[in-house]
Amino acid sequence: GVARQGSVRHWRVHAMVTAPAAGASTSTTPQQQLRTILGQLERGERTSGAVEVVRVCKELLEICVRWPEKGPEDEKALGERLMRQFSKFTESQQQDLVSGLRPLQETVRLKLVDATAALNKWISEADDSDKDRSSSQRLVELLQGISDAYWFCCYRQCPNLAVKASFLFAAASAIRAVEPGGSLHASVGSHPRALAVARQLSGSLFTVPEHGNVIEDWLDGRLERYDATLWRAARAAAERLKDDLEVRLVSALRRATAASQTAGSKACGSMGEAMVQQLQLPLRAWPMVGCPLAKAFVEFVAQRRRELGDIGMPSLAECPPHSLRPKTLRRLLSRLDAFEILDADGSAEGGKLGVVRLRLQSISRLPSFAVGTKPKASAGAAAVASAASSAPAAKAFASTSFLAASTPRAAAAAAAVAATSSRTAAAAAAT
Repeated sequence: GVARQGSVRHWRVHAMVTAPAAGASTSTTPQQQLRTILGQLERGERTSGAVEVVRVCKELLEICVRWPEKGPEDEKALGERLMRQFSKFTESQQQDLVSGLRPLQETVRLKLVDATAALNKWISEADDSDKDRSSSQRLVELLQGISDAYWFCCYRQCPNLAVKASFLFAAASAIRAVEPGGSLHASVGSHPRALAVARQLSGSLFTVPEHGNVIEDWLDGRLERYDATLWRAARAAAERLKDDLEVRLVSALRRATAASQTAGSKACGSMGEAMVQQLQLPLRAWPMVGCPLAKAFVEFVAQRRRELGDIGMPSLAECPPHSLRPKTLRRLLSRLDAFEILDADGSAEGGKLGVVRLRLQSISRLPSFAVGTKPKASAGAAAVASAASSAPAAKAFASTSFLAASTPRAAAAAAAVAATSSRTAAAAAAT
């Protein structure tokens, strides 16, 4: 409903133009006529009064009807030039022009795509603490720039519903995340201007006559729809690509905890104990900014979507960034052998989400899948495995040797644990 507003104006525009405007030559092409009018507007001509502006608008609407299916090479540039003259027309005239003229529709579409990318980028990079207020200041500049843009009052006239829906979803996500109770509220809490601009944009985008501001209902409905697709993808991935998925998610958790592993080892009795304690992450509230597991999962299903088969509509390609809910990620992790969730009470997204921890005894098989080979058993390996089962340090190494190999410092730590494992195995063999 929100995304479809403005589509009926297209038909009204064509009904308004029943004959060529007075003075318009039928021997000139619509492209030539548009260039002529643009030159006049850019020189400040034909804008001396409301009557003249109405006449110009009527000529432009007549061009809309005659515009060819295959436009000129500079069609995009023509749309940009005309859009820059929009301040000379009323808002209603601007909307009529966008509804009828394809170059303007393409210009608005591109502006919506750019605004959507900027909103999603801000959400992804938002700082929870925002100590220097840079995150909140960027949000103010972004939202204010959208509200003040010359194309903003005409975005509903863009005929591409998917582009409009993506823009609205990104805007609604940013607005909800910074509202009181949102996971990013701390990033703007000390910047009242940011909240004011967010609420102003919310009113402009989501206020529907006779219903008021529908942002909450609209966003919840979209989230439910997209999240259902992501859950179907998660279930298919856990069934068909379980080993590859576990490798991807374990690697993501490993990289996120690599720094804390090194720091934690200094306070622990052994590197193995440190790795056991540090290979865990808390789940984050929606939109799960900075959650490596959420990012890794979304990237995995996007890259392997053809192998997942038909997961229904909407497709994965239609699911925008930040549409994965924490409860769906938690359900997926509970299906994988490599993870366990601690202190999860299954409450709402704003409540206690739990901590994800690796099951070290379950991931010792993953290195072979990561490189595509199967390890060969040997008597020596059996002896080491037997000793490792009774030694905490060796047990940690057996499960985390491939995890620690991503950085030189982590590799050195793994080597140290390996030495401990060998001594433990030798002692076990001697006894």
